[in-house]
Amino acid sequence: MYDKGIAMNVSQGKILVVDDNLVNLDVLADFLDDDGYETLFATDGNSALERVPLARPDLILLDVLMPGISGFDVCKKLKEDEETRNIPIIFMTALSDVESKVRGFRLGAVDYITKPINMSEALARIRTHMTVQKLQNDLKKALLQEKELNRLKSRFISIVSHEFRTPLTSISSSAQLLECYFDRLTEEKKRVHLHKIQTQVQEMTALLDDVLFIGRSEAGRLAFNPELLNIVDFFQEIVEEFQSTCDEEHILNFISKTEREEGRFDKKLLRHILSNLLSNAIKYSPSGSVIEIGLESRPKETIFTVRDHGIGIPEEDQERLFSSFHRAGNVGTIQGAGLGLSIIKKCVDLHQGEIEFESEEGLGAIFTVTIPH
Repeated sequence: MYDKGIAMNVSQGKILVVDDNLVNLDVLADFLDDDGYETLFATDGNSALERVPLARPDLILLDVLMPGISGFDVCKKLKEDEETRNIPIIFMTALSDVESKVRGFRLGAVDYITKPINMSEALARIRTHMTVQKLQNDLKKALLQEKELNRLKSRFISIVSHEFRTPLTSISSSAQLLECYFDRLTEEKKRVHLHKIQTQVQEMTALLDDVLFIGRSEAGRLAFNPELLNIVDFFQEIVEEFQSTCDEEHILNFISKTEREEGRFDKKLLRHILSNLLSNAIKYSPSGSVIEIGLESRPKETIFTVRDHGIGIPEEDQERLFSSFHRAGNVGTIQGAGLGLSIIKKCVDLHQGEIEFESEEGLGAIFTVTIPH
């Protein structure tokens, strides 16, 4: 006798029952529903084969003897299909001979339930195989995550090594020139080499800061400290900082359309967002081009955009654009570690905001950030 005291309110998984006997389907439906499973049905082998790829059940209860295609044939076809081969199948049958059971196991079934069905036994077997299936799925996910982490580690080592090698070479070269020819160099030349060293050290420090930021984010240790901020003044200050560093190589055009100038933002995270968007726009745009920065602060949200007219983003790279260490295939020799947009996305998420973009390769890009108040 089945103990309904074990019944669950939350769905324990999706089960497809395949049986040409409608009475059996009704009985199984009652017990499986009471035990917390979502139950689907098919009354013959062909309809089962049509339904499985669409429904993607977690387990299949499959009658062996049915008109038309048999349960054995259904099992064989499902196990031959890469999309469905890992779904556990439990046969339901009145056949008790060892040969039939062995045949079923060889085809890939995980268990047998003998008719007439003892529901307590059947549910115990179902729970066991659902648990095993969940553990197997969790293990696969963990292995995929581990594989992705190893890929990211390898890419990180490759990118960071490359990004450090260039400034270190420049620093070493300038330091050697200063050491060997200090007395012969003019004051202007000395200042040039010292400035070059300082610039390269700043670039390396910025890269390390980005890597540490990603590390803190992955560990869930990023702080979110909103404060009252004059958003127009804040944006104006950052835009002017960037304009002063890029001189006349790029023109930064800032336009503000605001109904309110103050809002609560995390100042550090907001600086990360705008600075990285501007840095990318400048880096991937031709000299002399215009970078357009728009700001609109509404009663319930602040929206800002950064538009460039640079190399754009290939369609095949757009899906992974915000992944750490991912760089588009058209960047060529332009330096970068592929962290900027990942950092932007994490900062926007902490503000419970959204970031969207539109781009075509060779036609530039526009990024739109929306942050609720």
